[in-house]
Amino acid sequence: MATSISTDTLCPLTLKSLPSSSLDVGVAVDCGLPFSDSKCAHKCTLDALVRYIQGEPVLGDTKNEKIQNTTNKGGGPLCPVCHAPIISVCDGIFASETLREKACVVCFRYGKQNYFLSVPSSSSGASAWSIFKKASTAQDRIAYVLGMSTKNGGLKVRSLTLEIRR
Repeated sequence: MATSISTDTLCPLTLKSLPSSSLDVGVAVDCGLPFSDSKCAHKCTLDALVRYIQGEPVLGDTKNEKIQNTTNKGGGPLCPVCHAPIISVCDGIFASETLREKACVVCFRYGKQNYFLSVPSSSSGASAWSIFKKASTAQDRIAYVLGMSTKNGGLKVRSLTLEIRR
């Protein structure tokens, strides 16, 4: 008898429990504006999902080998669960309809994916966010998720378009 892995509680990339913080949960989405007409919205650990998209070793990969992510005809990665193209990535706060309404979100495109990440608003207070991560600005949040450094005056990226939505 075959057993199935619950994608509601386990990350399909690391095969470990999903993080308890919504900031650390990533959702792979198969459309440009998440949840508008999406058939895929599978949860992963955000860091593992970003590494998977970038073709880097995923946390928890004991072999520490490059992951051969499946790609579509356009060269973009496919969801590790349903094999739909990953067009957008959002964090758990943006993925939650009730939390999304109150969240301050930074939207940007990096590589072939759109990203929708929650950032602290001035009214929420950065101190509340420091409990979860040391990212307290949109730039810090982007750098943290993409594994970049903000030292020496900011992100060092060739082209990055930012849009902050409330």
